[in-house]
Amino acid sequence: MTTMTKTKKTAAKTTKRRSAIVPAKPERYTVVIEDLVVAIERMDDGWYMVTCPFDRELVTQGRTLDEAVAMARDAKQTLAEARAKPSKLAVSGGKA
Repeated sequence: MTTMTKTKKTAAKTTKRRSAIVPAKPERYTVVIEDLVVAIERMDDGWYMVTCPFDRELVTQGRTLDEAVAMARDAKQTLAEARAKPSKLAVSGGKA
């Protein structure tokens, strides 16, 4: 009888761990915004995290799906502007 009780406790612990790791309703979306493909995932705190599988620098978030998409558009534009500007870290023609 002791063995059965231990087995039940072990099973209960395993179940608790699984429910803590796997969310009840995982929400993941792949969205095409103009010419940009992004992955949107709902986090445990309710916010939506946006990442781009083709551009690791594009990471943003929003409280709603609409806000997350708007933030992704803004992040795309901001990255494009930043990349178009010459870098201040570029070394000029041999001057010290």
